Amino acid sequence: MWKESFSALGLRAIRCSALRAQRFNHVHHRGYAGRAKLGFAAGSSALVAVEALSRSLTLDLAPNRVNTLRPGFVGTETWAISSEEGREEMRTKVCETFPARLVGTSADIRARCIVLDDQSVRVTGSVHEVSGGELLVDWFF
Repeated sequence: MWKESFSALGLRAIRCSALRAQRFNHVHHRGYAGRAKLGFAAGSSALVAVEALSRSLTLDLAPNRVNTLRPGFVGTETWAISSEEGREEMRTKVCETFPARLVGTSADIRARCIVLDDQSVRVTGSVHEVSGGELLVDWFF
């Protein structure tokens, strides 16, 4: 049932190295949902639903660990729909606005997965922010 839920919501699950272990950690990789934004009601609602799904999966898949990762703005091919000029403008604004003063990378997300795998056998049913402080600023440009 939960695999169908992922497909219906168009979600991607990142399976970290812990999948090779006896108890594995599913991390739901998804976008912005931590703060209300004008014009983003439908998108934010869908993304917040992932957190509820994650909590339900924590119970359904126990003793396997299930956590949600909130990556924020990450400079990946997701933004290829914009022109190069538009992407550069967005990166500049992120670097000027977000407290971390840098654009996130897929390596940042991987690093958090590794920490969850290696050091957190009791962490489950939680949301992990890897956003460079995105929730602390009004960043919609």
